[in-house]
Amino acid sequence: MMRIIMKHVARPVLLCMALLFLASGLAACGKKARPTPPQGSTYPRQYPKPPQPQ
Repeated sequence: MMRIIMKHVARPVLLCMALLFLASGLAACGKKARPTPPQGSTYPRQYPKPPQPQ
Protein backbone atom coordinates (compact mmCIF):
# COMPACT_ATOMS: atom_id res chain seq x y z
CA MET A 1 0.00 0.00 0.00
CA MET A 2 2.75 2.43 0.95
CA ARG A 3 4.65 1.66 -2.27
CA ILE A 4 1.69 2.64 -4.42
CA ILE A 5 1.32 5.96 -2.58
CA MET A 6 5.05 6.70 -2.87
CA LYS A 7 4.99 5.87 -6.58
CA HIS A 8 2.18 8.36 -7.19
CA VAL A 9 3.90 11.06 -5.13
CA ALA A 10 7.46 10.57 -6.33
CA ARG A 11 6.80 11.06 -10.05
CA PRO A 12 5.24 14.57 -9.80
CA VAL A 13 7.84 15.64 -7.26
CA LEU A 14 10.69 14.53 -9.53
CA LEU A 15 9.02 16.23 -12.49
CA CYS A 16 8.72 19.51 -10.58
CA MET A 17 12.34 19.28 -9.47
CA ALA A 18 13.50 18.67 -13.04
CA LEU A 19 11.45 21.61 -14.35
CA LEU A 20 12.83 23.91 -11.65
CA PHE A 21 16.37 22.79 -12.45
CA LEU A 22 15.92 23.51 -16.16
CA ALA A 23 14.21 26.85 -15.54
CA SER A 24 16.95 28.00 -13.18
CA GLY A 25 19.52 27.30 -15.90
CA LEU A 26 17.63 29.42 -18.39
CA ALA A 27 17.14 32.24 -15.90
CA ALA A 28 20.89 32.42 -15.31
CA CYS A 29 21.59 33.06 -19.01
CA GLY A 30 19.91 36.45 -19.24
CA LYS A 31 21.88 39.50 -20.29
CA LYS A 32 21.83 42.66 -18.22
CA ALA A 33 22.48 45.29 -20.86
CA ARG A 34 22.90 45.73 -24.58
CA PRO A 35 26.30 44.41 -25.66
CA THR A 36 28.81 47.03 -26.78
CA PRO A 37 31.41 46.28 -29.44
CA PRO A 38 35.08 46.50 -28.48
CA GLN A 39 37.01 49.62 -29.48
CA GLY A 40 38.39 49.45 -33.01
CA SER A 41 35.82 46.89 -34.06
CA THR A 42 34.41 47.14 -37.58
CA TYR A 43 31.21 45.34 -36.64
CA PRO A 44 28.35 45.61 -37.37
CA ARG A 45 28.88 46.14 -41.07
CA GLN A 46 26.65 46.01 -44.09
CA TYR A 47 26.48 42.89 -46.24
CA PRO A 48 27.12 42.75 -49.13
CA LYS A 49 29.87 45.29 -48.88
CA PRO A 50 28.78 48.58 -50.53
CA PRO A 51 30.92 49.77 -53.45
CA GLN A 52 33.70 52.19 -52.54
CA PRO A 53 33.49 55.67 -54.11
CA GLN A 54 36.34 56.32 -56.54
